[in-house]
Amino acid sequence: MEAGAELLLGAGGIHGIKGSPMEKVVAREIMEKAGIRVRNLRYRSSVQVALAVACVVVVLLLAACGGESSGGDAASGIAGPEVEADRAALVALYRATDGENWEDDGDWLSEKALGEWFGIATDGRGQVTSVDLRGNGLSGVLPAEVGILSQLQLLHLEENMLTGKLPAEVGQLSNLRELWLNANRFNGAMPAELGELRNLEVLEAVGNQFSGELPASLGGLTNLRTLYLAGNELGGPIPAEFGGLSNLEFFHMESNMLSGEIPPELGGLGRLRLMDLEQNQLSGNIPRELGNLASLTDLDLAANRLDGTIPPELGNLANLAALDLADNQLSGAIPMALHALPITSRVGLGGTNQLTGCIPKEWQDLMQDDLADVGFSLC
Repeated sequence: MEAGAELLLGAGGIHGIKGSPMEKVVAREIMEKAGIRVRNLRYRSSVQVALAVACVVVVLLLAACGGESSGGDAASGIAGPEVEADRAALVALYRATDGENWEDDGDWLSEKALGEWFGIATDGRGQVTSVDLRGNGLSGVLPAEVGILSQLQLLHLEENMLTGKLPAEVGQLSNLRELWLNANRFNGAMPAELGELRNLEVLEAVGNQFSGELPASLGGLTNLRTLYLAGNELGGPIPAEFGGLSNLEFFHMESNMLSGEIPPELGGLGRLRLMDLEQNQLSGNIPRELGNLASLTDLDLAANRLDGTIPPELGNLANLAALDLADNQLSGAIPMALHALPITSRVGLGGTNQLTGCIPKEWQDLMQDDLADVGFSLC
């Protein structure tokens, strides 16, 4: 048999379990239910050894069934190895995040079907498809075992008190569509393994303490619609690979420490509706390629170190409702091409810029700066 957990036996008892991560978790879980303390992995009783062997034989038999039935049948109450692995992963999540002090831990750690545990949804075979524990008082670290949830599509952990690094094992969740981590205390670098989440559509991690550079691997997430990483401590350049996010609609990177130039490749994001890079340390010229963003409605590049002139190509943004370029080091005349923009929300051009020229009278009530202070006249 090519798959299955294998007990490592020695003179003193069981010395370990060999197998894939899921197989080991299943074996451990079944052995714990049988009353065997697998944490020590060493037993003096021959009866315990025999019982442990029998437990793992059951795991092997279940794994050998394969096919659709291998996940178990939620209706019949028969749990296959994948369901047991999911159960073990949830138990690890509960223990690592102080589950006893959650706001609601209804039916967690019970023998009920996983779909009856608070915040958990499952598919027809009983495997976990959604974990929604937002605002539930979780603390501690996110355990690596979360990567075992092979059918997980939605992971909502926002508005908790989770700390530490985001485990690289999250990148194993190949079916994940939405990852919500907002308003926690995660720190360290964002794992490059997130780039393996090819089905991911939403990645939100606002208001944490993530640091280091943005992984270029995120540029391969061609199904991503929302990338919202504002309010962290991310630094370094915006990877040019982000130009490959062909379905991206919302790009929020404000209030970080990003540096370097805005990559012109971002001009290829044909579906982008919002780009917010405010309050970073970006420098260089505004790429004229941003004028190709035909779907863009909101462009915010304020409070950076951008210099040079405003590219007239921004006048091609026929759907732009908000434009904020304030508090940079821009100079020269305001391009006449911008006057045709359908601005209806806000305009920011002043602050530390040294721009000259006039603005359309339609912008007067939308300006975030006093016209007298910035020296603009009405056209």
